[in-house]
Order: sequence, then C-alpha cells, then structure tokens
Amino acid sequence: MVSLLSGCITAKPDSKANEDNNFPKGPINVIVGWGQGGGSDIFARAISKPVADKFDIPVNVKNMPGAGETLAGEYLLQQPADGHNIWALTTTYTINSLMGINQRSLDEYIPLARIQHDTHSIQVSKDSPFKSIDELVQFAQENPGKLKIGGSGYLDFQPGFDEVAIALFEEEVGIEFSYFPFEKAEDMHEALLEGEIDVMIEEFGPTIQYINEGTIVPLVAFSDKKIEQFPKLPITVEKGWDVTIGIWRGLMIKADTPAEIGEILEDAFREAYEDPGYKETERLRFWNLRSEFLGTEEFKKALQEEIQVYEKILKKLGYIK
Repeated sequence: MVSLLSGCITAKPDSKANEDNNFPKGPINVIVGWGQGGGSDIFARAISKPVADKFDIPVNVKNMPGAGETLAGEYLLQQPADGHNIWALTTTYTINSLMGINQRSLDEYIPLARIQHDTHSIQVSKDSPFKSIDELVQFAQENPGKLKIGGSGYLDFQPGFDEVAIALFEEEVGIEFSYFPFEKAEDMHEALLEGEIDVMIEEFGPTIQYINEGTIVPLVAFSDKKIEQFPKLPITVEKGWDVTIGIWRGLMIKADTPAEIGEILEDAFREAYEDPGYKETERLRFWNLRSEFLGTEEFKKALQEEIQVYEKILKKLGYIK
C-alpha cells in the first residue's frame, strides 16, 4: 500500500538553485518504507522541505510500508536512474540484507547521505536497585541470565535493532541478559515501570518525559562522545566498551544515476541538514544528541563496517549461518 501526502512539500517561488544544472527536471519523490506519523516519516518530511525550497519544485513523500522497508527499496529500482526518486531508509536495511529479506546488493544503490543517527542507552526505573551501570554490570556478571532486558521493534520473528544492540553490549561487557522483545515501545516502557522487566534499551526521545520526571533513569549511553544534555551520564567508550551503534536514517538513489546528479543531491541535502527548520525537528525529537552528516563515500564506508559488525552478532544469535 502506497500513500502520497495530499499536500506535498512545495517550494518558495524565488529559488533559482537548479537553473544552471538542468536538474531536477520535475518533482522529486522521497520513498519511505514506513507509515505516516512515525520517526522515518517525520524525518523525511523535515529534511525534504529545505530541498523543495532550494530547487523550487515539489518534493513528494511517498509512504510505502512493507517487508521492513524492502518494498520501498524495490520500488526505487523500478524507477529511472535520474535522481528524481530517493529512498529514505534506516538501519533496518542492514539487518534485512543480512537476513536475506532484502536480496539486493548494495551495488544496486548509491548511498547518498546518512543524516540522522540516534543515541541509545541502558535505562532502568527509579525503583531499580541499580543506581549505576557498574552496579548493574557487576550483578549481571555474577548472575548470568537473571536480569530481564526489554527491547522493541520485534516483528515476525525477525531481529530488530534492539536485539542486535543488546547482544553486542553483552559480548563487549561480558554479561548475559534474558531478552524480552516488545512490538511497541510504549508497552516496553510500561513493563519497566511496573517491574515486569529490570532494564531496557531505548533512545532518549521516547522516554524524555519519564527521564525529566525521574521515573526512568538512563545509566549509560551508547556513544563515543559525552552527551551535552546529560553531562554526568557515563558513555560506553569511557567505560572501555566499544558499543556506539544506533539507529540511523539516510538516503539512497539508484545505481547508475549520473555522478553529477548525485553530487547535486548530496549538496542539497547537506544544506538541508543545516536548515533551521530541520534543526528544530532534530531538537524536538532528541535526534541532535549525535548530530553528524555523512556524504556518499562516508556513508558507504559506514554501511560496509556496520554490515560486518551485524553479521557477527546475527550469527551469534542464530539468525544466520
């Protein structure tokens, strides 16, 4: 099922950015593999508006949910390689590729830009006996499998990002949790607060109200840099744990798209990334805790490195051989 925003993102009439390059020649479609109203949809609409303004054309956000973004990626490959169709995708691409759900090679796409990269953390309720990550880790080391940890994004018996991230954390730290998957993050939050699970992995945005109220407490952030908004919060790297992965959102275009068109689009989205309107969306959703734009070459390299890490973890979990 495909839905097209009835009021597409249209441009201001005074933009002349595309006059010298003969691109774009018409509206641009940004294809999102998830439904309207979710994080990926909000991201795509926020980053597309400055591009519409720059090029003085409509940028249509098409929602094409199904098969964990794979349908959206297939749709892109059915379109001309002319830069007028762009796939807005997430970390799910990496997992699906390794699981064989997405059977397309990375060579069939051009990674255009990685624009947003969430920061995850280990969180407990205020009533938890663990007041620091060191206390939690010590208990987990002494009691393998006793602590119940929640993660969300579990769908159709396929691993989600949370399960992969938890397994990587376990391996790096030398502990073992009992993993409890939830389809909805809200159910996981409720389970934590009611004591049905002991700990969870979560981004900051969805629980910031609880954190501000003091009912949920983050113990460590998966990051290699201190979090400005939480200056006293420990980060994994300073603990000696090489666990910094997070859900990212980025863009791809079809392979064989002319290089000059790819460069025009990369530059346009790089500018959009600095747009005040987009930055406000980042701030409101706590996407700015790890703010970093990766262009084509950096994004491709990051993907290749991520695939190696995820492959190792998915093998350990028994999802792939």
